Amino acid sequence: MIGTVFYRCVRTERYKLVRFYGTLNTWELYDLEQDSQENSNRIQVEALQPEIKK
Repeated sequence: MIGTVFYRCVRTERYKLVRFYGTLNTWELYDLEQDSQENSNRIQVEALQPEIKK
């Protein structure tokens, strides 16, 4: 068990950015056009960093 996890999400037509809080302290970014099932976390892809800053 990982404990209590809270999250906030921002979504555009193409991207979904998720911020997890609590015991699971991490970020996830999904390209919904390329990965509609949200299987590939793209948060570390350098080319997508400008999308995060919008």
